[in-house]
Amino acid sequence: MGKGIENRGSQVHHVKRGDLLAEEHAKEIAEALDEQAIDELRLYIDNDEQLYNGQFIPILKNIQRKMKSGKYNHKLAPKLWLYLVDNGARKYCKTFGGQVRYTFPKAEREQLAQNYADDFKTAVSHDLTYNWG
Repeated sequence: MGKGIENRGSQVHHVKRGDLLAEEHAKEIAEALDEQAIDELRLYIDNDEQLYNGQFIPILKNIQRKMKSGKYNHKLAPKLWLYLVDNGARKYCKTFGGQVRYTFPKAEREQLAQNYADDFKTAVSHDLTYNWG
């Protein structure tokens, strides 16, 4: 479509340049807020005793067992961490209000799960010892 023209199904709408700039600005703000939301959720999960003892430690022990037996697959690790992240997001929204899908969209939760997996793999590969249980 031409500049300033947007195709929505069978209808063609003219879009003002200001609307395009506002949309781009909104995307930039949303991207900046995404990192902040990811950090907020990670801090919440890391500091919640129930999530820590009930899921974080068991996930670590599970991954350690898989590494020792040689069955660890880093591509599958984020899926395991996603259970913790999803439960943390639900608990966060229950405590502070909001809906999980709006407060922490799936892409953000998946990114946080990937961050957990990467951090754990880095810690193990560099022989860093954390007091994780």
